Amino acid sequence: MLSVKNISKKFPGESLGAVNGLSLEIAEGEKVALVGKSGSGKTTALRMIAGLIKPDEGEIFFEGEALKDPEEQLIAGHPDIKMVFQDFQVKPNMTVFENVKYNLLHYNKEYQLDRTSELLKLCKIYDLKDKKPAELSGGQKQRLALARTLAEEPKLLLMDEPFSSLDPSTKEEILIDLLEIIKDEEIALLIVTHDASDALMIADKIGFLADGNLLQFD
Repeated sequence: MLSVKNISKKFPGESLGAVNGLSLEIAEGEKVALVGKSGSGKTTALRMIAGLIKPDEGEIFFEGEALKDPEEQLIAGHPDIKMVFQDFQVKPNMTVFENVKYNLLHYNKEYQLDRTSELLKLCKIYDLKDKKPAELSGGQKQRLALARTLAEEPKLLLMDEPFSSLDPSTKEEILIDLLEIIKDEEIALLIVTHDASDALMIADKIGFLADGNLLQFD
């Protein structure tokens, strides 16, 4: 489904590239993790795959078509590739229910309500539907961010260090639920993390990045 071919990115003022000649493939429904220390190039790689920044070299293909240059689009990114960011990017003045429903406004009202309820139950936050994000714990905000992203019906879900701020028991609980959600929604997953145990728990394949180079992918 996703084919990344020899992509590289170097930012101004850097002596070394953030990502150097990265190649990998993700099949439909596959779960892949990129592991590495801070500064290894994981987030830069993820943002290129999301179509948010343009590689200096190489190409990215999704379902056989090359990703468009983000600078040539009104809204950067691919409609079937969605990313859950580290800062969650939820709307602080909306309730949990309204946050998810907001991403379904292009559907009729009945579907908006039904699908929002379905996603909140799937992500196990239906009982919090009337709360504002400020009233939620870190784990609950993570579940809300996931529900919002799933409302956009991605075929490939990208997650950037999604569990870095969570305590171990909350993280394990969400990881287990995430596996069920990915299976239920029939979507592929690409997750970047510095924690190898997270990757081992969730992924079919793991890539190890260091200094922008993919040292192993298997």
